[in-house]
Amino acid sequence: MGDKNYDKPLIIGPGREYLFYIGFTEDVSHQVTLALTSIDGVELFGVKWFLVEMGIESYRLPTQDVPGELSLDGAEAVKLEFRTPTLLLDPFKESRYKRFLPLPGIVFAYNIGDLLRMQRNREYIEAVNIVNTVLNETYSALETVKPIKYIYEGKQLPGITGYIKYIIDWDLVEKLEIKNFLENLLLHTKIMGIGTSRANGFGHTTVKIVKKH
Repeated sequence: MGDKNYDKPLIIGPGREYLFYIGFTEDVSHQVTLALTSIDGVELFGVKWFLVEMGIESYRLPTQDVPGELSLDGAEAVKLEFRTPTLLLDPFKESRYKRFLPLPGIVFAYNIGDLLRMQRNREYIEAVNIVNTVLNETYSALETVKPIKYIYEGKQLPGITGYIKYIIDWDLVEKLEIKNFLENLLLHTKIMGIGTSRANGFGHTTVKIVKKH
C-alpha cells in the first residue's frame, strides 16, 4: 500500500483473500488459536469467512537476538507505518482525553511500559523521556501523520493514521547504552502494535529500519 493511500478506507469484498496480523503474549496463545480456528465458516456482515492459512512466529522479549530486519546496525532512522487507526496512550496520566502529537515517547508509551513491566512511576517516565531524547521526529511528521475518524459503537471518534520517521541520535544511544533496548522496543511494536484498544484492531504498525547511505 503506497503512502498516498493511508487515508483511504479498506473495502473488503467476497472472493478475495485478506491477511491479518495479531500480536499476543504466550499466556493467551491457546485462547487466540482456538478463536482463530473457530472463525472458519463464520458468517459476518453478510459474508461467509474461511480460514485459508495460519502461521505463528514466536519471539522472546527482551532478547539479545533481535531479527535482522530490526537490527539497528548501520541504521539512520526508524519508520513506522500505521496500518489501522491508532489511538495513542498518554504515558503521563490516565485521562479520557487522547494524545495526537506523535512524539516517540508517546507513540511507544504502551510498548515501553509493557516491555519494562512498569506502571506510571518515575522510572517509567524516565524511560519515556529517554526515548523522546534519542529518537527525533522529522520536520514532515505533521504532514505524514494524519487525523482520521472511525466509527465505534455508533460514535464518530478521532485517531491517527499515516507514517512517521524518527532519526536516531547515535551519540546519545551509545552514551546511554540503549541500542538493544531500542531494538527490543521495535520488536515489541512489530508484534503487539502501539497505543490502546489493540484487541479491537487499532494500532497495527509496520516497522522499517532506514539504513545509512
